[in-house]
Amino acid sequence: MTHLLKVYGQYSLLEWVDDLRLTMTKQIADGDEAGFALSLEAMIAAVPYELHIRKEAYYHTMMLIWMRLLGFNIHGETPNNRGRADAVWEQPDVTVIAEIKYHAEKNTDTLLNEALAQIHERRYYNRYTGKVILLGVAFSGKDVGCRMDELKRN
Repeated sequence: MTHLLKVYGQYSLLEWVDDLRLTMTKQIADGDEAGFALSLEAMIAAVPYELHIRKEAYYHTMMLIWMRLLGFNIHGETPNNRGRADAVWEQPDVTVIAEIKYHAEKNTDTLLNEALAQIHERRYYNRYTGKVILLGVAFSGKDVGCRMDELKRN
C-alpha cells in the first residue's frame, strides 16, 4: 500500500504522516484549537459513518491510534493518585494532557468544559514539570471541538 500510494500519489504516505505530525505539533505549540480540531476532523472524516460507534471509548481509541501512528509518544489511561488521564504525550519541550469526551446530544462547548474541569479536579498534571498543555477534545454527533490551556503554576 505504501508503494502504491508513492507511485500514484503526489507524495508518499510517510511524507503525508510527517507533514500532519509537524502541523499538529505546531498547532499544539501555538494553542491553535481550531486548527487542531480541523486536523482531527479530517482524520475522522476518512472513516465511513457506518463504522462509527457512538461511545466515548471508540473516539478515545481512534485518537490514541492516530497520534501513535503520527509518531507522538502518547500513552492512554495514564494514572495518578486521583484518577486516569485519557491521554498524555510528551514532546521535547511540552507535555500534553488530554481528556476526550463524546456525547451524541451535548454540544462540544459543554463537553470541553467538562473535559478541562476533570483535568483540573483530578490534577492529572501534578506529576509533570515544565510546560504543560491541557487539551480537551470533544466529539458530539458529527462535530469535533478542542480547547487548549497552558497550565499556570503558582
